Amino acid sequence: MATFDLLEDIKSLLTGITSDIYKNEMPETPVSVITLYNTSGLDPQHTFGAAKAAWEKPGFQVVVRHTTAGTARAWMESIKNALDGKVNFTVNTHYYLSVFQQGDIFSLGRDKENHAIKLSLNFLVEVTR
Repeated sequence: MATFDLLEDIKSLLTGITSDIYKNEMPETPVSVITLYNTSGLDPQHTFGAAKAAWEKPGFQVVVRHTTAGTARAWMESIKNALDGKVNFTVNTHYYLSVFQQGDIFSLGRDKENHAIKLSLNFLVEVTR
């Protein structure tokens, strides 16, 4: 059985935006990147009498860093359109009931090293393994 990697699954859904997508650590270069981070989700949902969770509800954060504010916003809108409200799909053998954004796009200010704009958006997922 394949190991579950939420961020790898999400990364595979975003490859049309840029090939520079990283997980859990934003590199210094290249400057214009998307980074995915694991975040806290919600408690798993168990069915009556089942020891194994029927659905897990992990969260993740997407951070875009780009030299141009307009392009950073365009990337984030593309991410939002690709993920928010996506339901009943399979990625890398994992079945997802849903992906929904939490809140809206928010600014993290500018990157100190590169002075590039950083934007963030959080999501909550329901997945079975």
